[in-house]
Formats: sequence, C-alpha cells, structure tokens
Amino acid sequence: MSSAVGRKWPYWGYANLYNLEAGEQCWLGNVIVSPDYRGQDAALFLIRNMITAARH
Repeated sequence: MSSAVGRKWPYWGYANLYNLEAGEQCWLGNVIVSPDYRGQDAALFLIRNMITAARH
C-alpha cells in the first residue's frame, strides 16, 4: 500500500507499507517529505495514516 499526498503534482509526501496482509505483520517502507514541507509534521501525518491503514 502506498500513499502520496498533496493536491497536485508535485506531491508533498509519500509513504508505503510492505507485506500488508490482514492479521499479519507489515513493514513501513519509505517516508519521503518534500523539503518545503519538512518541520511541519508532514512525516507524522504520513506515518499515522500508515498505522491506521495497517490496523484496518
């Protein structure tokens, strides 16, 4: 599962999960934030969304 965020290209961030299967473990892959959005909790937003996705 991947998530890119922003209203249009270029997106301000990207994150992904590997081996996401119901009831099993998975791994957080890349968390990439555009330099223009660093220091604004963009990575925290992405990670929280990946955690929510992994739990559901």
